[in-house]
Amino acid sequence: MKGSCLFLLFLLASLSSLTGKDRNILVIHSYHRGYHWTDRTQDSIDAVLGGREDTEIHIVYMDTKRNSDPDYLDLLYKEYKVKYRDIPFDAVLSADDHALDFMLKYGDDLFPGVPVVFCGINMYEPRRIAGHANYTGIGESYDVPGLFRLISRLHPDRDEIAVIMDSTLSSESLLRLVQEAEIINTSRFKVTYYSGLSTQELTHTLSRLGENTIILWGIHLRGREGEFYTVKESLDLIRAATDAPVYSIWDVVGFGVVGGRVSRPEEQGRVAATMVGEILDGTDVGDIPVARAHLVDYFDYAVMGDYGIRLSGLPPGSLVINRPFALLRENKLLFGTIFLFITALLIIIILLVWDIGRRKRAEEQLIQSREQLAQSRKMDAIGQLAGGVAHDFNNILTGILGAADLIHDEEHLSEQGEEYLDMIISSSRQAADLTYQLLAFGRKSKNQSERLDMHRVIKDTLFILKQTLNRNISFSTRLSAANSMVMGNKPALQNVIMNLCINGAQAMPGGGDIRIDTSSLFLDEQMCSSSDFDIVPGKYLEVGISDQGTGIPQDQLEKIFEPFFTTKRKGSGLGLAAVYGTVKEHRGCISVISEEGKGTAFLLYFPQV
Repeated sequence: MKGSCLFLLFLLASLSSLTGKDRNILVIHSYHRGYHWTDRTQDSIDAVLGGREDTEIHIVYMDTKRNSDPDYLDLLYKEYKVKYRDIPFDAVLSADDHALDFMLKYGDDLFPGVPVVFCGINMYEPRRIAGHANYTGIGESYDVPGLFRLISRLHPDRDEIAVIMDSTLSSESLLRLVQEAEIINTSRFKVTYYSGLSTQELTHTLSRLGENTIILWGIHLRGREGEFYTVKESLDLIRAATDAPVYSIWDVVGFGVVGGRVSRPEEQGRVAATMVGEILDGTDVGDIPVARAHLVDYFDYAVMGDYGIRLSGLPPGSLVINRPFALLRENKLLFGTIFLFITALLIIIILLVWDIGRRKRAEEQLIQSREQLAQSRKMDAIGQLAGGVAHDFNNILTGILGAADLIHDEEHLSEQGEEYLDMIISSSRQAADLTYQLLAFGRKSKNQSERLDMHRVIKDTLFILKQTLNRNISFSTRLSAANSMVMGNKPALQNVIMNLCINGAQAMPGGGDIRIDTSSLFLDEQMCSSSDFDIVPGKYLEVGISDQGTGIPQDQLEKIFEPFFTTKRKGSGLGLAAVYGTVKEHRGCISVISEEGKGTAFLLYFPQV
């Protein structure tokens, strides 16, 4: 059993050595975690001592802003007695008055012979640590008379000061300081003290203050009825109840006060931690004298503006938070140079972007022109070829049809012979229709233009279509153009309407309605210049032919007018090419709108007469 205990002790010692932490420091904060002064003090302690790999920092919070009676402090003593009895501390850092008083009373029993470094001490006097040779630290500094002079300088028209306090130790220290300052400034300010008021009493009191009053905030964190406020809650309560400017001798700048002459917690924590570091490095605590914190004039720019306080009115060397464009003001030449440089860069970038855009548009226009030229050359070449072939083929067909007509007049033909002859004539006429399309496409046909009523052309064409197309195809018209007169060739225009209607019927194998509409409109210069057709501004007749068929895929819309291109299983691919050529010959233009599964609409435009 004895051997087991020795083994466990040896094991614990070994584990302790593995942590590498052979130094221990205890930080005792008077107040609670989250209190702005305490947190900022601890941040500075961590910044100085946190990097020591051989040192373990233990932290406790006494919470004396909310609990400070003797019984509570006695309980803390008993807790620490048990909690830290087996930890050999190399130093204790006490922050603020309650922690120092606690160490002066219980420290020799809890941590005999351990050096103590304090900070954040109100009204520090050497006699406070008399008889304790192992104590040193940094005490706070105050200048309430200087604060009164500062207030007088910034608010020359105000002559009353209302001191708002609670019943804590820090407020008691403030009370003595203000009373001493009041004696010095008796001829300038009338000072009234408000201590330990409830929330309702404080609100009522503040609302009745005169317009010439200044508020001096003196640690008001606890109310008469036991209410506890954070710094922000306390100052928000005060500012909500009165428009009077608020000052303080404590560093609460940033919570709604105008400012004050203050010592900062960051300096207190940094100096105290540096002293602890010196002790850990071998310096005797008796060789480290007690220091005094520096005072700074500290202001909040965001609050100064509420009372017309200018930066120029502050004492030289003042620190100002929430100061806008401070860096700009302090480096005018640098920022001026940077501004000019950035402006020049922006101008260059804008010019480059404009030039790139201009060049890109020019390149796109060049590419488009090249594509149009290539397409035009291809169409001309195919047109010449088609026209030449169609012309010769038409001569052959003329001979075939003439011979067929002569044979048809013969009386001795058998029934089967007449049937074959009819097939020859029918096929020849179909070939003649194809030849006509080729001639129109190749611009070889000699179309004679005349004054035509397009409405009559449409009606005559529909009469033919109704006789030839499947009966499940219906036609509806809305011929509403006020002027339907155009110059053109009737057979050619009828061929255009027939081609588009037959295509629509083929796109609706289950039947459907083909709609033909007309209207008058004016095409302006912008619309004409954006068209691929050679058209001029003026009044045009619009003919719309639409179906409810399968539609044309979007990626094929640009190709439908090309010769020999077709979306149908059977077809020559010349119908729409002939339509395109005819419309162009009539100095018009054509466009198409289509959506798969919903149908197609062709819009034809012809100059009105």
